[in-house]
Amino acid sequence: MNGAHWHLGVNHLPVIFPVVGVMVMVTGFISRSEAVKRTEFMIFKFGFLSAFAALPAGEG
Repeated sequence: MNGAHWHLGVNHLPVIFPVVGVMVMVTGFISRSEAVKRTEFMIFKFGFLSAFAALPAGEG
């Protein structure tokens, strides 16, 4: 896998994870489930970490 594939695969994750996290967060608040709220927190953490992976994948 070359740099362009890495960039396309990783660059969109910091955008997708927060959107999915908000949907899971709303579901957790509606269902009042602690497990869903913890899952939402982990999704936001993965989004935060994916931003660091996407940073070096940009143009040099």
